[in-house]
Amino acid sequence: MLTLTVAQMKAAEGLANARGISYSQMMRKAGQQAASYLLKTHVQAVRFTVVLAGKGNNGGDGFVMAKTLAEAGCTVTVVLCQEKPEQGIAAEAYQKMLSVGSISVIEAKENTDAAIRAIQSATLLVDAIFGTGFHGTPDELTALLLKTANAASCVRVALDLPSGLQADGGECEGICFAAHLTLAFAVYKPVHQNAQTAEICGKTVVLDIGIPEAVLYASLNGFAKVTKSSVQSWLPRRLPDTHKGSYGRLLVIAGSCGMAGAAMMATLSAMRTGCGLTTLAAPENVVKSAAPHLMEAMTLPLAENAEGTIVSEALRQIETAIIEKTAVLIGCGLRTSENTKQIVQYITKNTNSIVVLDADALNSIAGDPSILKGAKAQVVITPHIGEMARLTGMTVEQVSSRQEEAARAFACEYGCVTVLKSHRTVVAAPDGTLWINTTGNAALAKGGSGDVLAGMIASFAAQGLEAAAAAICAVWVHGFAADRLVRRMSQYSVLARDLIGEIPFALKALGL
Repeated sequence: MLTLTVAQMKAAEGLANARGISYSQMMRKAGQQAASYLLKTHVQAVRFTVVLAGKGNNGGDGFVMAKTLAEAGCTVTVVLCQEKPEQGIAAEAYQKMLSVGSISVIEAKENTDAAIRAIQSATLLVDAIFGTGFHGTPDELTALLLKTANAASCVRVALDLPSGLQADGGECEGICFAAHLTLAFAVYKPVHQNAQTAEICGKTVVLDIGIPEAVLYASLNGFAKVTKSSVQSWLPRRLPDTHKGSYGRLLVIAGSCGMAGAAMMATLSAMRTGCGLTTLAAPENVVKSAAPHLMEAMTLPLAENAEGTIVSEALRQIETAIIEKTAVLIGCGLRTSENTKQIVQYITKNTNSIVVLDADALNSIAGDPSILKGAKAQVVITPHIGEMARLTGMTVEQVSSRQEEAARAFACEYGCVTVLKSHRTVVAAPDGTLWINTTGNAALAKGGSGDVLAGMIASFAAQGLEAAAAAICAVWVHGFAADRLVRRMSQYSVLARDLIGEIPFALKALGL
C-alpha cells in the first residue's frame, strides 16, 4: 500500500514528465479514470452530476472528468468555485470541456444562488476544488459551497482528497468536503491513512494515472527496483502502420584488430532488440571480418593504422555518418587512444542524439571526464567497477562497497545516465533517481556480455526511449535473458552469443 507525501508525489510527477509522460497526459488519465470508475460503480447517481471545480490542477482533473461523463450521456453541471483558469494545463482542460455543448457552467461568484440550487439538486457531487497543495482556510464563498455540499442528499465524491484538508498532516482549519468516496490518483496520500481523517475521506480508491511503478517507488525511497511490470510499461508495442525508419537509426562505432567480436556482438544485439536501421562503423579490417555475420546491418569502413585501430582521419567519416542518427554507441573493442578520445568529444558535443559510451570510450576519457559536461544531448555511460574506479579516481574497493552512492554522485555531477555494472547493476539518472536491477546471474561474468548490453541500450535509445528508460529496460532484459538461459544451460557454459540468441524470446515473454 504505497503512500507518498505531497513533495514525493510532486517528485514522481516531475520524473514521469521528464520521461515523456506529460503533466497534461497525467491530468487527462486522472479525469478519465475517475469518470470510468463512477460510470461503473454509480450507474444511477452519475447520470446527474455536479462538479465543484477550482482553478488549479485539481479543477483540471474535474474538467476532464466532466467532459468524459457528458460524452457518456450524463447530465453534467460544473460550478466554478473560483474564477476560470486562465493558463496552464487546467485552462487547456477547461477549454476542451467547453467543446461539449451539453455541459452547463455556473460561475459561483456571479450567480451564487444558481450554484447553490445546482448543488442541492445533484444526485452525485464531485469535489475538484483544492488539490494536494492546499493550505489554510477556504475563502468565504468556497466555505458556503462546501457547507451546502455537505448538507446535500446525494453521493459525494472527492478527487484525490477532500477539499479543505491538508494532504500530509490532515489538518482542517475551516470547513472541508465530507466525502463518501475519495478517488486518489496514483497512490495514497498520508491523509487517506490518517485515522482522524479517514472518515472524512470515506472509502478511498487508488486510480492509475499512468506514472510507472518504478518512478513512484523511486520518489518514495530515493531508489527503485526494476521489475517486469515497470519494463513492460516503458517498452512500446509495435504498430502495424510502421516501417524500418520508425524504429531508429543507430550508429555503432566499435572494434579494432583482434576485437572484431565486440563490434559484432554490439551490432547484433542492437538489431535483435529492435533497432530499425543499424550501421557498424569500424576499422576496415573489422568490417571485412564482421560483414559476413552482419547481413542485416550496414557497414562503414573507417581509416585505420598498421595496428588495426582507427586514426584521426576517421573523424571526418564519422561527422557525416552521425547525421540523422537517433542514437550513437561508441567504445566496444575500440581500443584506448587519443583518437578515441577526440571522437568521443566530437560526438558528445555535436550530436542531438542519445550517445552511449562503453568500454574504451570511457577508458579514453578517464583522465578527463569533464568532457561529459559539454554533451549536447543525453549521454549513457556503462562502466564496470574497474572502469568506474578509473573515471572517479576511487579504488575498486571503494566503488564496490558503495555502488549506489558512486553511481548517483557521478550521474549528478556529470549529467549523464550511469549504468554501473556488477552482480547487482544499478542505473542512476542525472536527477539522482536510482534503479536497482533484479535480474541476471553469474553466467554474465564472461567477455562480451557488456558489448551485448551496450548494443541493447543503444537500440532502445535509437527507437525513442528516453536515456534512463533505455538503460533500465536493457539492463533488465539482458539479465532476464541470462536467467532464462540458465534454466536449460549451465552458468559455466552461457556465452554472450547465447544472450543475443535469447533476446527475442525474452522480449516475447514480455508480450512484445
